[in-house]
Amino acid sequence: MDPRTTDRTRKARLIRGGSAEPTGVAWLDEEGEDVADARVFRSRLLRRVLGVRVHAPAGDGDLVLVSTRRSRVLATPVPYETDTGPVVLGAEPLGPNTHVLSWRRPAGSWHAFAVLRLDGARDAEPLPFDPVRRQVPGLRRYPTGRLREAVLTR
Repeated sequence: MDPRTTDRTRKARLIRGGSAEPTGVAWLDEEGEDVADARVFRSRLLRRVLGVRVHAPAGDGDLVLVSTRRSRVLATPVPYETDTGPVVLGAEPLGPNTHVLSWRRPAGSWHAFAVLRLDGARDAEPLPFDPVRRQVPGLRRYPTGRLREAVLTR
């Protein structure tokens, strides 16, 4: 990602309504509310990037969702591994300060599970996000060799 940003990190709230279809990941499946830090910015290749650091009871984790020039929906560039199979996370903007978060299987339909609301408070410096080292509990990064198999065989 381009380190130059167009926005500062903002305080946010993540209101989780849970998922009607279980994923095996409590953070996606269960209701709850989490404090978060978020930053929306642009990079050279991508239209928009949304970085979110979730401060959940089970631990902190980072999400990075991106959109191409042709898409309004932001999504994780690769699926996460769960006990029930791969999931892709997505965020659709409802306005400048609100996003609906959803998940889907690689070839499936979207299932909304949360609303992310950004407030006006901004930190002085952009927060770096690292979804590889700081994973949301229950969402695992696929080992490189298994990623292709998981996406193509489901």
